[in-house]
Amino acid sequence: MKKTRLVLGMTVWLALTGLCTGILFQGYAAAENQQKNVTIDARITLSVLISLTENHIKKVEDSLAILSQMDATRSGDWNKIRPLLAEIQASCIPGAFWFALPDGSYYTTDKGLTGQTIKDREYFPGLMAGRKISYTLIVSKSTGRKSLVCASPITKDGKVIGALGASLFLEELQETLKKEAQMPDDMIFYALDNHGTTVLSWKNERTFLKPSLQGSKTMAMAAKEIVRNESGTVEYEFQGQACRVIYQTSPLTGWHFALGHTLKK
Repeated sequence: MKKTRLVLGMTVWLALTGLCTGILFQGYAAAENQQKNVTIDARITLSVLISLTENHIKKVEDSLAILSQMDATRSGDWNKIRPLLAEIQASCIPGAFWFALPDGSYYTTDKGLTGQTIKDREYFPGLMAGRKISYTLIVSKSTGRKSLVCASPITKDGKVIGALGASLFLEELQETLKKEAQMPDDMIFYALDNHGTTVLSWKNERTFLKPSLQGSKTMAMAAKEIVRNESGTVEYEFQGQACRVIYQTSPLTGWHFALGHTLKK
């Protein structure tokens, strides 16, 4: 009788132990799956942000390239070029859209002849040599705003007679991305170029700054890791808060995009 009770007791104990272990394992699995789901969702959101950025810039690039080959543009007549360029401007993200001459003088759709020159811009010699310009960061002379330059040369009879370009306002691009991706204000988002310079950020005042110059050694180290690798996850501290971001490199722009959040203490 005692042996039977002992066996029965052991059976019940093992059954309960198995049940508890199963529940505990399921709890750990659920928590782990939840974390995985959060990471997967974040990576999907980051991929969407990268695609949106690429699409906006590519649309401008392609539109300028097509317009640069039209007869009206090859005429070099601003009165013929302006309405066509303004039509492109109306369908793209905000920026200063311009037509430049080989001497560096240029017109914008909003101001006409600006009375300024872009001959001293680093990208200008290459543009006049017949090369397209993409992803060049500047502070616009005509607007004073932080901008991204895309431009296409205009050739006629094998000679470059000018160029069409757009200085896209980075602040407007950032706000557009935020709305299109429906991002909450407390999400961390930024993109770095290969030099570790911030090219996009929800905080416009940080655009064109390097993380290494913003007072956080751990963020500076994180930025180096982000620029060095194609993708991954990294943690750092900034302004007294612990942060975790996932990052991924855009195949089109070469920029390194990061998305994340602050960690609760």
